[in-house]
Amino acid sequence: MCCGGDCVQPTCSVNANSVTGCPGAILLETVRGSCSPNCWSMALEVVTQPQHATVSVVGGSIQCVGPPRTSTVQIEIAEDATRTKLLREAARLYSRSSRQEKRVLYGASLAASVAAWDAYVNGVVRDFFHVTAPPLIPRASAHHGLARAMAEKLLKSFNVPNSENVRNLLIGATGFDPWPHWQWPAKRLNSLSIRDRLNEILKARHSVAHGFALPSFAWTVSARGHPRLTT
Repeated sequence: MCCGGDCVQPTCSVNANSVTGCPGAILLETVRGSCSPNCWSMALEVVTQPQHATVSVVGGSIQCVGPPRTSTVQIEIAEDATRTKLLREAARLYSRSSRQEKRVLYGASLAASVAAWDAYVNGVVRDFFHVTAPPLIPRASAHHGLARAMAEKLLKSFNVPNSENVRNLLIGATGFDPWPHWQWPAKRLNSLSIRDRLNEILKARHSVAHGFALPSFAWTVSARGHPRLTT
């Protein structure tokens, strides 16, 4: 590799302030870096990896021409290194994909999210019986076993995790009504709004899975009035 007539191996260094934030946050960070020889450009990668999160740069670079320079880049705090790697790979594929391929990726992402929600609800029911098992009380254990067997029957017939089915499953299996607890103040969504959004997501997933036209909801309609999936 040659630069300005000098054929040498480029070396780069970068300094950044400490980053504080919760997983999922994207922050702006000012970094100062230098390269030798000066005409090399430095691409920024992982900044630091604390115990439970990986902090990585998702955008930005320093053009090392002349003295050390300062640049502002985007920093993402991910839950772990594996997630960061997956996000980078998804971003690489997305930038090189056609519009049709991106539509397929959005559909796959929606299907995966619904599958994760379904698995979570199933897991909640089974965890409930695992945590509440009374092994030292024979009579209670017998009743617990009957209730668990009934819950397993309910799980076998549970296949569409919309708001009504989730509520019926949890009440029937555990006696817990989740609806009053479905609140999202940060997004200004109350229980009714969350139930409606969940049902819309299930309908959109059904349309994608079976090749039907995507339904028109507030979050699926573009500025031009066309239903589509996006980030």
